[in-house]
Amino acid sequence: MEKCTKSWDPSWEKVFSSRDWGRYPPEDLIRFTSRNFCRAAVRANIRFLDAGSGTGACSWYLAREGFSVFGVDGSPTAIRKCVRRFREEGLEGFFLQGDLVELPFASETFDAVIDVCSVSQNSYGQIKRIVREIRRVLKPGGKFFSMLFRDGCWGENTGTEIEPGTFTEIPEGPFKDLGVTHFTKENEIPEIFRGF
Repeated sequence: MEKCTKSWDPSWEKVFSSRDWGRYPPEDLIRFTSRNFCRAAVRANIRFLDAGSGTGACSWYLAREGFSVFGVDGSPTAIRKCVRRFREEGLEGFFLQGDLVELPFASETFDAVIDVCSVSQNSYGQIKRIVREIRRVLKPGGKFFSMLFRDGCWGENTGTEIEPGTFTEIPEGPFKDLGVTHFTKENEIPEIFRGF
């Protein structure tokens, strides 16, 4: 397990140490995978990076479908839980503790990168850095699946605002005790995904 933390919020170590966090992927990821990759002749040749893999719900699904799976998360507890689940179920995957702003992979390594709400747990500036890093590790023509929290979600404009649209110490709702959360505005999307 390698360690490199530059933007990762340590609040997530407390979350993963104190409770379980999702065992199954969102339906939107299943649709994305099915539409783009399930017709591959040899699924094991398709390399996925689960950016902010947590305890591995998305990685678990991708590995069960036969894809090559790599995951990165800042929480050592999340990585341990993910590795244990894979071992118990006889699945193959490669997981590292690390930071999304400096992915420990060569350029053009992955056919797809997935982000299920991990990128949103950063400031706006860090989000842009992370997406540039994701673009770096994608192969030409690779796909990026990302789920961001939008403005207007419960928790926005509560807690401590650290920049426009980004809050910490949110006192209630689904973002309580989750550290930094950015609520993305529609007009930020072209800037975040510049280059795709």
